[in-house]
Amino acid sequence: MRLLVKVAILVLSLACVHCYPYGSPGHHCSRDPGHGVRKKAGNNGFRIRVEDDPDTYAPGEEYTVSLTSTNPAKFLGFMLVAVRGADETESAGNLEIIDTGIAKYSDGCPHAITHTSDIPKLSVSFIWTAPPAGTGCVNFRDRKSVV
Repeated sequence: MRLLVKVAILVLSLACVHCYPYGSPGHHCSRDPGHGVRKKAGNNGFRIRVEDDPDTYAPGEEYTVSLTSTNPAKFLGFMLVAVRGADETESAGNLEIIDTGIAKYSDGCPHAITHTSDIPKLSVSFIWTAPPAGTGCVNFRDRKSVV
């Protein structure tokens, strides 16, 4: 059974000069910008993309998901989650790290992936395993610190 994928992109561009250099801290599972900077509306030159842009997902199938700059702006830090529909607290499927040199699982938010360093990045990719049938819509959400 194939279910509708709603890849809702809530991209937060942050104009900050300081971020957590080794990933989101263990006590921080919220994707609120923090750092004393307010969230900005729109995609601000960044995109979350599921490879091949599918309209639906097959339960248990693996998909490559990328967080990418669509302009020259780079990002230092990030946090990415896949959540069930409008429920921001319930994960949907599993995210798997491809490159442990740039990403790790968040200490305080086990269903989130965050950065390992503040080296500027244009793109990061992960493997997402789709959730079981009956889960419904899935939203990919992120937070970034922009150079």
